[in-house]
Amino acid sequence: MSPVKRAIIVKTPFKHLLNVASFAAPPMELIEYVVKHTNPKLREFRHKTRSILFTRDMVVKVLVVPSSNRPMVYLKRTQQSELRDLFKNDKGRATIVKAIEVLENCADADEALVVQSFGLIAFATVLCPGT
Repeated sequence: MSPVKRAIIVKTPFKHLLNVASFAAPPMELIEYVVKHTNPKLREFRHKTRSILFTRDMVVKVLVVPSSNRPMVYLKRTQQSELRDLFKNDKGRATIVKAIEVLENCADADEALVVQSFGLIAFATVLCPGT
């Protein structure tokens, strides 16, 4: 990534993600155990008689990402979106590879696209893998 693009990201709440080192995923058994004992509707992890309630503040502090009360707008796959179309590959799917390509090839001066593509890569690889 160019120094200009890094400087743009450093000005955003995602700046801490520039320092994430390579890491190996935990064993699948641990992931399955955590998923099995987590209730996303209650925002709770439960083990025997104990539980951890995940709050918005906790997630913001741990992941160091912005949060707001503005609801997320979800689009159906068939709905057109100029922004989404930038990240689609030849098969019509948004992929991490395409997002990296957009980030690498966009103009250094296009701050919005730099931040959007970096944010998408961050969500897909670090914050919420598998989405």
